[in-house]
Amino acid sequence: MTTTMIARLVEQGVLSWDATLEQMLPALAADMQPAYRDATLEDLLSHRAGLPDIIGLEETLAYFSDTRPLPDQRLEYARRALGMDPVAQARTTSNYSNSGYVLAAVIAEQTTGKSTEILLQELVLTPLEMTTARFGATSRGSRWDMRPASP
Repeated sequence: MTTTMIARLVEQGVLSWDATLEQMLPALAADMQPAYRDATLEDLLSHRAGLPDIIGLEETLAYFSDTRPLPDQRLEYARRALGMDPVAQARTTSNYSNSGYVLAAVIAEQTTGKSTEILLQELVLTPLEMTTARFGATSRGSRWDMRPASP
């Protein structure tokens, strides 16, 4: 869904596949690892930016109990991820990275001034007439997909 949201923003001319992280996240550029500065939006979403999968299991799980607004949490996550050593040089190999999706969401939020949840609703869910989709972690015993439960 994040990639579809980003693709819609690229179609609209709001974002560009080949813009660099340094260009798209100037407020984070000074603290990001130099290896990430030239990585592009395409690199992020094709898992070729050299980012680790997550910032660390304990650190990632801590966000589930964080009460700050989600855009603030994502921005902090992005700052942490971009400060980590790369697992590979950009564009040399594919390394799955959930962090790439978080960074793409932060880029969309910083560029548009709207939260990822609003952007997903406007650009993906509403055009597809997805009226039962919800945001947030699933709770114990709940379904993992977006289809309505059978009667």
